[in-house]
Order: sequence, then structure tokens, then C-alpha cells
Amino acid sequence: RPPAVVFGAVRSPSRVQMNRKVKLLEVLAASGGVTEAAGGDVQIFHTEPLMCPEPEDLAAVPVDTFQATDPTQVSYDIFSLRELKDGKKEANPIVRPGDIVIVPESQPVYITGAVRAPQGLYLKDGMQLKQAFAMVGGLAKEAKASEVIIWRRKKGQAEREKLIINYNDIKKEKTNVFKKWVDEDV
Repeated sequence: RPPAVVFGAVRSPSRVQMNRKVKLLEVLAASGGVTEAAGGDVQIFHTEPLMCPEPEDLAAVPVDTFQATDPTQVSYDIFSLRELKDGKKEANPIVRPGDIVIVPESQPVYITGAVRAPQGLYLKDGMQLKQAFAMVGGLAKEAKASEVIIWRRKKGQAEREKLIINYNDIKKEKTNVFKKWVDEDV
């Protein structure tokens, strides 16, 4: 039985021997777990069809599937890393011999300007602006919290869009603009 291959945002990219049925969580653990750069998804490329599936083999349901449209592409299933960490059965599929498991890295977000420690952060699922600012030490005293500028690039577009938000409203939970921004962004 060919091993499963795991790479991407894992601590130790490796080949995992498939001597028995192994689930995704076990494969990731055998690779040392995911890194802090891990995005929100896990991609599984199946190199062989599922033979004689049992009901438990079909319990996992991908959040999305990429279907190849031509012979140069390969289909793959996408599972949610957050749902896997939450212990949901549908996010923990059986990994087949020969499968390729990829944990993509998250997109970086750069927090600059009037903050205490400007730096790049990894964009995580559900990250809010309050969390991002806390990770860079908060706003500096001279910051104009009523006019925070967010530059974003939408999928399929080369030009960036400029958003001006009032961070004071977010702190007072009057608006949830950043959640919307994360959901729509790349």
C-alpha cells in the first residue's frame, strides 16, 4: 500500500505508512501537527478510488470539492481545519493509501501605521479587527481610530479596494465590518 503524503503548513512534511485505516487527524498528528501559518482548509487529493466503502468511510463530508475540468487538472476535496479541531466527524475523513494531503498556508495581513508593533499576521478564519490590533500591541496614542484604512483585493481582481472604518464603532460592537471583510476576501 502506498503511503499518504502530507505537506504544506505542517511541522514535519512526511510520508505516512498506511498499514490500517487512518483518519485525517491521525495523518496530521503523524506530521507533527499544523503550524501557526496554516490556513482554514485541508486539501485531499485521491490517487485511487475508494474500494468497498463502509458506512464510516462515507461519514466525512467535504466543505467543497474542486472538480477537474480538463485532463491537466486534478480533482480534490476540501475539509475545514476549524471543524476538524472542533472534533466534528464530517471533517475527519479516512485518508486512503496514496492520498496527497496539503495544508495550505493562510494569507498574510500587514498591520502598519499608528500601531505599537507593525507586522504581518496570518489571516485566520473568523479573525476580527480587534484581535489583529491586539496582536500588534494595539493602536498608538496618535492613531485616529475613527478612520482606520483597510486595503483589500477581491478574488479575480487586480485592483485593491479601500475601506475606511470607524474602529471605535467596532470596539463598541456597533458594526461587524471586519468579519464581512474577512468573509469576502481572499
